[in-house]
Amino acid sequence: MVLRTAIGRRLPAPPGLDELPVRAGARRFAQSWVRELVPLLGRRRPAPRRRLFLIFLDGMGGSTLDRAIAEGSMPFLARLIEHPKFRRTTAFSGMPSTTTAFQAGLFYGLRHPDIPGFCWFDRRTGQKRAMGTPRHAMEVEAELAARAGPGLFHRGTTYLSILRGGARNYGSTAGLWPLMSGPRLPPLIPGDFVGGTWVHLWTAIRFFTRLVTEIPLLLGDILHFCTWTRWPSLDPNYILNQAFVANLLQEMGRSQVLFDLVRGVERMFYCIHDYDEVAHRRGPEWAQRTLGKIDRRLEYVVSVAAAAPDPPDVWIITDHGQIPAIPFEGIFGCTLAQWLERTEVEALPDSVFEAVGRLRPHPRRENRDMVVVDSGNYAHVYLAREGPLDARQIVRDHAHVLSRVLACPGIGLAVMRLDDRAIAFAGSRRVDPDDPRTIPSGVDPRALRVFLEDLPKTPSAGDIVLFGSWIGDACVAFTREYASHGGLSPEETSIFLIHPAGMAQEVSAVSHGADLHPILSEFYGPGPDDPA
Repeated sequence: MVLRTAIGRRLPAPPGLDELPVRAGARRFAQSWVRELVPLLGRRRPAPRRRLFLIFLDGMGGSTLDRAIAEGSMPFLARLIEHPKFRRTTAFSGMPSTTTAFQAGLFYGLRHPDIPGFCWFDRRTGQKRAMGTPRHAMEVEAELAARAGPGLFHRGTTYLSILRGGARNYGSTAGLWPLMSGPRLPPLIPGDFVGGTWVHLWTAIRFFTRLVTEIPLLLGDILHFCTWTRWPSLDPNYILNQAFVANLLQEMGRSQVLFDLVRGVERMFYCIHDYDEVAHRRGPEWAQRTLGKIDRRLEYVVSVAAAAPDPPDVWIITDHGQIPAIPFEGIFGCTLAQWLERTEVEALPDSVFEAVGRLRPHPRRENRDMVVVDSGNYAHVYLAREGPLDARQIVRDHAHVLSRVLACPGIGLAVMRLDDRAIAFAGSRRVDPDDPRTIPSGVDPRALRVFLEDLPKTPSAGDIVLFGSWIGDACVAFTREYASHGGLSPEETSIFLIHPAGMAQEVSAVSHGADLHPILSEFYGPGPDDPA
């Protein structure tokens, strides 16, 4: 099948298995998987349009890929980039540099989805929203779908992502909620029953094999890590996450997407989050150890895609990078919320009054409505339930909190709304994205400019948005973690896309997940004669 783009160019067919630069073991696995599974499936209908297989490398920014190629830790991905049918394009992630915001743009085409981070405070309900909670993720997705209509994958499947993208399977965080609230079982497709059973048995064997071999290595890794961390602990949440999420769910996700590749699903989304998970808990250097495993997984799934009866186009993209982090509590001996609640305050700097006018702050009063939501190296400070407040209201009614913010050496940047724009301060200094002398260390001017433009369009963000300062080559994280993202550094906002060679012109201007949505929708969405 040859795909004609909007400007009349023809996109060649995806490479077959014989054309791919894969090792003999991966080639044999792909041939065996397809050969064994096809006879077990029901009658297959050919896809009405060209198929899409989108692989999402969570947290692997452009600098991580560059290092992996240079050090040889991802040899398959390096060979794939050099293949004549693939190209690598560097892009900007958009702000905030977080997975949920990027997926909202990718799946629904919304540049301003009002998703200010992984966690935030919902003023309407008075509750914190966390995208690791299935109910919260499903509620957010329902709001996105109400605004933008069916998602990019509404006739496909998504695995191990936060949002479903319109898919009806249960392989995402949002997708788990219907199962948990039902309960209900996944729909049974009679023609796929035998093949599905075969896949599930293979998954169970793989999972228990990994559990037996990797748990001892995981315990050794934790003990090694505890020798230098400030919080020596076995970290049971990390153990459970690695044992079951990183093993069970990854095996289930991989098995299911391999099954979908063979049974002819039109659009598939598969997230690999090993690097992101380990980086948060152990830091980017520790996470480098996952790259070889990720590369081998990529080699096998791309091989099966190429060996499938009607091979899909393979895209490999990422959403943000990671930077080393030092927990705020480890430096200052208290949480960010505790710092902001302290009583000692200083007079606000003149730069604040120059920005908002000569207002007279009210005397300090108890701020019972203040809510602080930290999300790695950025945090949202909510000062009133009726917000969002602008800078003038904050100076007039909450000067003591702003004083604590600007006086904290762990806070590198504080941003507030002002009318239909936003203003930023680094301590007592007003920050101008067009004046490099005012920009604090670790901040990319482009990312800052975009964030200042987007904040007034994000009502769910805090009244004050904080970004951690830089200490040496690491940022301050308000959450207890050792690598962060969501902030304004070049490492966090530089991403890459590996895509069919004929699409280079279309993706060259991508600067947000929302820019990819119309491209993928046009080439892989339902055709005019296909039912939605």
